[in-house]
This record gives sequence, C-alpha cells and structure tokens, in this order.
Amino acid sequence: MNEGPGDIVSRNGGEEFTILLHNYNAQEVYERVEALRKVVESSFFVINNGSLSINITISIGIAVYKGTTKKIDNLYAHADKALYAAKKSSRNKVCCYSYLLSDSF
Repeated sequence: MNEGPGDIVSRNGGEEFTILLHNYNAQEVYERVEALRKVVESSFFVINNGSLSINITISIGIAVYKGTTKKIDNLYAHADKALYAAKKSSRNKVCCYSYLLSDSF
C-alpha cells in the first residue's frame, strides 16, 4: 500500500500500528487495507539471522471520520473496536466500525 500525501503510518507499541489515510471513503479505505492484508498474508518474513522463514497475518480495524464516525474524538476508539472484532471473529480479517453489526464488507 503506497502512502499518499498527508498519510501517516505509526507504531502504537508492540504489534499494533495505526495508518491515517486522508480523503478516502470507507469503501476506498477497505479496498486499500484489504490489499495490504493480502500482501502480508502471502509474504514470507525471514527471522533468526536468516535461518527461518515464516508467514504472518494481520487483522485491521477501520473507522472513517465523517463516514463511520461522526466525532473525531471517537475515531481511534472506533477503529480499535473494529480491530478487536476482526481478531475475535477469525483473525486475518478487515473489519469496519460501521459494519460490526451488519456483517457487510
């Protein structure tokens, strides 16, 4: 996933990261992060000084200001809830905050 102008990628701590994308609707964000999830899922990561190659997966939670979340102060909390819904449902999944109950996407 290529970063656009003004997009921000940061590490929250441990294995949690935040990606802030600017000027995308929920469907566009979903398509971008689903592509990222597929790249990670199909990649091999070399560890132990090159002696071991492993696969990993990622779970992603989405919240979109003015799309899924009306108050900007709730954006991180809503993305976090979507992330934990993705982890709880099966892992290696993308979940959007506004679709937690409707099972869309």
